[in-house]
Amino acid sequence: ALSSSSMKSSRQQLALLLLVVMAMALSIRSQLQQAGLQDIKQFFQVGQVNQGQSQDHDTTTTTDTNSTSTPNPNQHCFPWTANGTQVDDWWTDHPDWDIRSETDQGTCFAKITDERRAHYLRRIYDIQFGSQCNCSQALQSFQISSGFGASIAEVQKKFQSAIAQGKTYQMTKHWDGMRWIFAPPRKTSWAWCESTDMNCYLLPLSKCRPIVRQNDNIRPTPQSRNMNHNVTLWSRWYVGRYRHVVRRKVHELLRDDTFPPLPLPCTVLHVRRSDSGLARQPFRRYAALREYIETGNISAGDTVVLLTDDRSTIDEAQKFHPHIRWIYAQRPRHYAANGGFDGHVPSKDGALDLTMLLAELKYASRCAKLVHGDSGL
Repeated sequence: ALSSSSMKSSRQQLALLLLVVMAMALSIRSQLQQAGLQDIKQFFQVGQVNQGQSQDHDTTTTTDTNSTSTPNPNQHCFPWTANGTQVDDWWTDHPDWDIRSETDQGTCFAKITDERRAHYLRRIYDIQFGSQCNCSQALQSFQISSGFGASIAEVQKKFQSAIAQGKTYQMTKHWDGMRWIFAPPRKTSWAWCESTDMNCYLLPLSKCRPIVRQNDNIRPTPQSRNMNHNVTLWSRWYVGRYRHVVRRKVHELLRDDTFPPLPLPCTVLHVRRSDSGLARQPFRRYAALREYIETGNISAGDTVVLLTDDRSTIDEAQKFHPHIRWIYAQRPRHYAANGGFDGHVPSKDGALDLTMLLAELKYASRCAKLVHGDSGL
């Protein structure tokens, strides 16, 4: 039999144990709230909140679900609720990391395993931000206020030529008031930034200050001309990395009823018509949808994702080709060529049109075949 004193000691130990369990439960609940997660399963899937980070940084490092004590050094995750500026700074300083996955919780980055690509991207970073960065001799060139594809291609061409020469590059503007076609003019927009140019959406290219009106004569060099196709793709990827808030907006678009479920396999038709047939250069011939269908060898019952800036193209598809399963996003569009040359903002909201364009590209990337006309996209 237990004495009264030993029973009292046992009760005290039990009470102490309960207090410890309650403290642990409160600690786990606090970490879940900081990470913006709802349950313990979700917590271990996304990762454990880094100790030592401020709460507004909200950074997560992915861990093995079977062992929560050892972070995975080759993966780094951020919830969508994270401070966007700090996420952008992290990715800027880690050029040899790429997006591994994007879920409703956030983005996970992974180290690039192709060492040739990783080495080239680290060299770019060293020229643009690191020990080889020389702002006093940096080459600069104007952005163009045109469509998405043409704007990115123009910057990438000059950027790649500068990097081939081992010189720092920065994009600038013709004049102080120049605004990129997709940059919102009002501060009330989520995408507004003071420079009102491509920097509102993209990670910074360099730590050097853009000098307005400086347009260096950056021509292709023998080195840049002879670079293989992979290097061109890596350069374009580096130039076209989007900010955290942009990727979050794209993910939200893909999750709402703007995009219907996509059955696989599928084919993509990109039909640009809002400026076709106009007496401008480059001239774009108006091609009937039938030409795209025949070129893509599309048959009755096939699933086709239709990317177009023209409502009449959708009417044509449904009226004359009803045997094809057409899928397209519910978004603002021009009607025929009434958008005019460079009429890339049918909604009158550049941020909406650009994120919709990026969402369409990501949505259509699941298809195996693409049929397109002449377009910078």
